[in-house]
Amino acid sequence: MERDIKHISLFADTFSTMQDDSFRRPLFQRLVNLSSICVISCCATRCAWIVAGIFLVVFSCLFARGEQPTDLTQNSIEDLMKTKISSVSKREEQVLDTAAAVYVVTRAEIRSTGARNIPDALRLVPGMDVNQIDATTLDVGIRGFDERFSNKMLVMIDGRSLYSPIFGGIYWDSITLDLDDIDRIEVIRGPGGSLWGTNAVNGTVNIITRSSQETQGMLLIERSSSDTPISLSARYGAPVGKLGSYRIFSKYADAFGTQDETGHWAGDAWHLLRGGVRSDLKLQEHDALMLEGDLYGGSFGEPLTRTILVAPFAVTVGGINSISGGSAMGRWTHGYVDGQETQVQVYYVIEDRDATERPDNLSTIDVDLQHDFHIGSRQDLVGGAGYRYSALYAPATPSLVITPAKQRYPLFSGFIQDELSLVPKRFSLVAGGKSEHNRFTGIDFQPSLRLNWRPDLRSAIWVSVTKAIKIPNILNTSMYRPLSASLGTDGIDLTALVGNPKYKDERLLAYETGIRIQLKRASLDATGFVNNYNDVETNESLAPVAQAGYTEYPAQWANNLFGKTFGAEAAASWSVVSNWKVTTSYSWLKIEMRANSQSNDTSTAGGFNAGTPTNHFGASSSCSPLKNLDFNVLAQYTGPLPSGFGKDTAPALPSYYRVDSDLQLHVREYFRIDLGGQNLLQPRIAQYVGGSGANQTLTPRNVFVRATYAF
Repeated sequence: MERDIKHISLFADTFSTMQDDSFRRPLFQRLVNLSSICVISCCATRCAWIVAGIFLVVFSCLFARGEQPTDLTQNSIEDLMKTKISSVSKREEQVLDTAAAVYVVTRAEIRSTGARNIPDALRLVPGMDVNQIDATTLDVGIRGFDERFSNKMLVMIDGRSLYSPIFGGIYWDSITLDLDDIDRIEVIRGPGGSLWGTNAVNGTVNIITRSSQETQGMLLIERSSSDTPISLSARYGAPVGKLGSYRIFSKYADAFGTQDETGHWAGDAWHLLRGGVRSDLKLQEHDALMLEGDLYGGSFGEPLTRTILVAPFAVTVGGINSISGGSAMGRWTHGYVDGQETQVQVYYVIEDRDATERPDNLSTIDVDLQHDFHIGSRQDLVGGAGYRYSALYAPATPSLVITPAKQRYPLFSGFIQDELSLVPKRFSLVAGGKSEHNRFTGIDFQPSLRLNWRPDLRSAIWVSVTKAIKIPNILNTSMYRPLSASLGTDGIDLTALVGNPKYKDERLLAYETGIRIQLKRASLDATGFVNNYNDVETNESLAPVAQAGYTEYPAQWANNLFGKTFGAEAAASWSVVSNWKVTTSYSWLKIEMRANSQSNDTSTAGGFNAGTPTNHFGASSSCSPLKNLDFNVLAQYTGPLPSGFGKDTAPALPSYYRVDSDLQLHVREYFRIDLGGQNLLQPRIAQYVGGSGANQTLTPRNVFVRATYAF
């Protein structure tokens, strides 16, 4: 019966045509056309001003008076290296004391880059690859295996996982935080499964928002740009008697969308409204309670290619993805006199996607308990347990069928981590692991061993061996997706991808080492790694099946890929003078995946090997030539993307340069105006080849103005 429904859906869609992007008014398109003409006509003039401005700012930074502090450069290199983070060990510690490849994107860095969203801010991180697919869809990865849903990377907000058990990844379009509410973004490059479990394979991103105590008063932000004419944010914070404080916030954005290679609008315009509240309360002397929640809703244009059973066998569909959802989280923390701490966290999340390609309704409840205690003066132990329950409903579409449409996904977990100071303040050992039980493969265990050596107070050398696991998701086990159709010798041939109920865990064993050096005006952080992968995904061809009117050639998910990746990452910072800071980063990556003898998949390994550029280079400058003026520039180079197939040496995407800039004028602490741009070197550029149901569009040059009012 289910197979009949799939076939009927395919035939019913055969004579469908491209849908109009009817939810965006024609007036907006006329405004965009006018804006594009103005941008192109002024391109040469703008570039000349940019070059001249860079020279002027460099000279002014060198000769300006150094005693003029600003928010963007007030933290010294030494202060930044002493920044406390919590994502590596689930308790606060300094970066120099962590035996992991960690990068912290600070609030000042987020503001200085002119970032519009979280992926924009992550462009600063060495080892991360961020590419825009269309107006709301992004390709974000750490150390390779980049793809639309970041299915080998865990992303969290204040420790709340955004992982979806449907496809084993995240939807970047629903992460719509106001960037001014973010305190920092902690990025761990490398496995984090021994603490965080599911999906923390190649890396972990933990977005830490600011306490409501830090956001008192009124804040209004209006941003208008060449691709997003309307972006409004409002926030208000106040005390809650003597107990603590709260803030309420709201954000609305409306964007035009992008263009395809022919210059036509791609149909990916979008708008989104989000609002929420956070409260931080001090219940008693040793008890703290954090409560936060939000609601959001909006619509995204969803251009995609759909397979049909008559020539030309594929059509571009301008679909609509209407989303709505919300979350509520509470975290109670109890501190003991002897330094021990107990924490209980509970959250509930619901998301509904009425989408053309893959609609779904997912609700999740999660409960976590953690206790941190000391054994003597040299040993710290932290352990905990958790339970997560997700319920899914995914109605069938011509592009995707999940059988059964309603499914449940329980996940049990427990972890323990022991940190032993072998030589006080010099040499430490961290050992631990996390065990999880999922419905597909049962019990998994992910251990880790880390060593950190501090030769002196200004340097650290560390090594680690860790294991991580990517567990099966619902698509791996129970999907049906038509991929392509063509005219064969005996009629129409249809290829399709089907789930595998026996799909196994994907496994990673990682070896890492790194060094950190902190000087008064400069710092260096370098990492090298080798990752060994086993049982990675393949699409294995099955025997053809004769259907009414066509022949089906199914491919099934399997675990017949193995191999390794190895690379190096480095980041350096230098305070040239007290009001000018320069940061550079470089990453090099090599991927060598191959299929085992049981596989007939000839393309997946090549796709992984060529799916991420080998070289990335970045440099940023944050300067305050005047007391109330900041100028920031971010320049990046992304190497070519090889074709990855046979002897074809032509790149699938050429290398490209990207330059973003932001000029900020402060009027005391009450008002700030930003003038800036992103992707300034070219009108439009392709950053993604296509795939995973997404069509390639071109990322446009973006010029913006942002006004911030604080009361």
